[in-house]
Parts: sequence; C-alpha cells; structure tokens
Amino acid sequence: MRKVLIIGGGTAGLSAALSLAERGVPSVIVEKKAFGGMAEDLACKGKIECVRCDVCLAHNKVAEMKRSPLIERIVPAEVQDMLGELDFFLATVTSSSGKKQQVTAGAVILSVGLEPFDPHLDKRLNYGSVTGVITAFEAEKRLLQEGQLALAGENKTARSIGFVQCVGSRDIRLGVDYCSRACCKYSLKLAQLLKKLDPEIEISYYFMDWRPCDAQDDLYVWAKSSSKVELVRSRPSEIVLGDDGRTEVRFTSPIGENVESRHHDLIILSQGIRPALDSGPVCDMLGLERDEFGFVKSLESNPCVTNKSGVFVAGCARAPMDLVDASNDGAIAAGKAYAFLGGRR
Repeated sequence: MRKVLIIGGGTAGLSAALSLAERGVPSVIVEKKAFGGMAEDLACKGKIECVRCDVCLAHNKVAEMKRSPLIERIVPAEVQDMLGELDFFLATVTSSSGKKQQVTAGAVILSVGLEPFDPHLDKRLNYGSVTGVITAFEAEKRLLQEGQLALAGENKTARSIGFVQCVGSRDIRLGVDYCSRACCKYSLKLAQLLKKLDPEIEISYYFMDWRPCDAQDDLYVWAKSSSKVELVRSRPSEIVLGDDGRTEVRFTSPIGENVESRHHDLIILSQGIRPALDSGPVCDMLGLERDEFGFVKSLESNPCVTNKSGVFVAGCARAPMDLVDASNDGAIAAGKAYAFLGGRR
C-alpha cells in the first residue's frame, strides 16, 4: 500500500504513524524540531505517585516510533512545497542543512500541533516585567531540569504559588473566545506534583469556572482534601510587584465589588492553546480551509476529514485538546487515511 506523509511529529502525528504501522501501512514523518513535540519539555507529574498526566504517553510513542521499520523519519525538516490531487501527493522537503528531497504519498495527515498563547499580549499580567510571573510551560521545564521551582536569582523554592487560569483563552478582548480544554488538567497535575514534593506549600487558584476534560480532575474535590489550597473564583484584573517584593494579584471579590489582593512568591500562568505559527503556509499549500481562529476545519460529522480529498488533520492543528485526545485523534486520522487508500474500514 502507498505511504502516508505525516507533517508534524508530536503526539497526534506519532499516534497516526503507529496506527498506520499496525495496519502494515508505511509512513514518512516530517518534523520541524524534535519528535514528541511540546510534550518532550513537560515534566512527569507522577514521580511520587501517578496522577495520569499523560506525559509518558508521548514519550512512549517516540520510543515505539523509532523501533518501527515502517516509519521513515525526516528531522529537522519542513515541507516547502506540495503538489497533489486525489491520491497522489508530491512534497518537497527541506532539511535544516538546506538539503532537499521529494516525498511521494497517497495521503497526507497534517498534525503540526499548537502554539502556547503569548502572555506578553495580555498587558494586565505584566509577564516579563514582574520576575515572579512565569508560564506553566516554564514551570514544567524547571521541574523537568531541576526538580523544583526555585525563585529567580535566589537559592530557595517558592512557598506560595498562585495559578491564573484561562490566560489567552475564553477572552474576547484578545480574540480567543474559545476554551483551550487542556489548561485545567495540566495546571491541576502540576499543582498536585508541587503538593507531593512539599505538602506545606500554599497554592491559590484564580479561575472563572472549572472545565476539565476528565471528570476525575475535579479541582473542588482535590482542594477540599488538601491543606493550604485556596480557590478564588475571579479573573485577576492585574498582577503587579507588591510592596513586600513579591508578586501581587489583584482581583474583584467573588462576593461584592471590592478589589482584593493576594501576595505570592510565584505566579504560574496557565496558557491557552493557539494554532501553530507555521501552520498557515502549510494549510495554504494543501488548500485547507481554516476557521476564524486559524484551526483547520474538519467535518463535524466526520472528524479529521478536511475539504481536500486525501488530506486529513489531527490533534491541535484542528482544535484545542489534551495529550490523550491528541493521541486518539491521530489514530482516527490514520483510520481515515487507511480507508482512503483502499484499506478495509
């Protein structure tokens, strides 16, 4: 059977390649940076006790992909040009060294992943100006590399941490009035790890409401069972440097119109999901339709199927989702591509 070209080697792309390999279908993955996507920079939250953060899901897929003789890998590289109609596609792939090669395929799966929201765009957060304000992905990297959240320039860890939810998500002002779906889950898993590492750490959540992908990720239940966890149902109006040298979160009281504030050693911004910055040119090459936010459109009744015959989309390229959903989405796209190439449904 003809091979499938997979553009993007994150969780969805790897899942698609492995699912195709199980059916005996060869594939070529073109990845711009490193296989595993952003998940490669995420810390396992189950170092002490598994909390089903699903980071290992992506890591395991990278290892499985490397063992498969049916999966060809081109990395780091990008698809620079694409010609194709119906069941024949010719892609020009350029490596980081400038070497060009052509790849022919009977179908294409686009899985270029996501881009975390840039918190610089939300001026009220003072990200980059107040040293105690970091993103969730920066917190992940620190935990992955150092095993703790040390304060910048100081030889001590944070004792009080505030999580600010929906940063760059569900915000009409910023043109992102959709739910990013994964933020509730990853911030809770991060908080659970921090409490395991240090039960005495103080954690505050600032949020509008709680929308986990999985019912087991109930913030209210976890907060009741954990000491020194505060829930503040209010979207912060501003984050500044407080008089005590720590970060100060200002917010409208959930009851009444009074402005209140809390001081923390560290503020973690739970970023929302946006389409990958480089997805536009690839979509234009493939002739794919996108929605108002830049995600690739797929049929509501037929997920992963695009407006272009033989081209399928998976993962956060088509909608915000977490690692488990991205993995499942990749498998669905693989099934659609397999059927398109003439395999049994």
